[in-house]
Amino acid sequence: LADEPDPSDGVTAMHEAARGGHVGCARALLGARADASALSKRGNSAMCVAAKHRQWAVLEALLEGGVSADGLATLQAARRGAAVPLLRRMRDAGGLRSPVGRQDVTPLGAAAATDDAGSLALLIELDAEVDARADANGARALHYCADKGSVRCAQLLLEHGAPLEA
Repeated sequence: LADEPDPSDGVTAMHEAARGGHVGCARALLGARADASALSKRGNSAMCVAAKHRQWAVLEALLEGGVSADGLATLQAARRGAAVPLLRRMRDAGGLRSPVGRQDVTPLGAAAATDDAGSLALLIELDAEVDARADANGARALHYCADKGSVRCAQLLLEHGAPLEA
């Protein structure tokens, strides 16, 4: 029953533990083999919910439990002020390579697409590849900057080696 989502919104017990900051519950659910990567109907994993609600201890517990970091959780953690060591752990757990939610765009591409220079700078600091494809169509973060008219984000990417001719 630990994996049973609410039929109305797809929220699981793990999502609730993450939202409420219940570290012990999250660990117990992991021990019961609950699917910590299950997405709600809004496309949020438990890790993403923890990041959105600044529940850093739950996020740490999920990482300690071997849960892979998804791109949306990593982006949300960067946006909401997670400490750099925690963000590095998320990076090491796949958070920079994983797509953001149901979209097929990387966290770097999503930050560029929303003109979020602060998060973009933090993701670059975490060694996000500025020249990597940001989506399945081959667009790069710099393409998103051009599309949105984001001069500051484009400058950041170019300063860190994004190829202008991509």
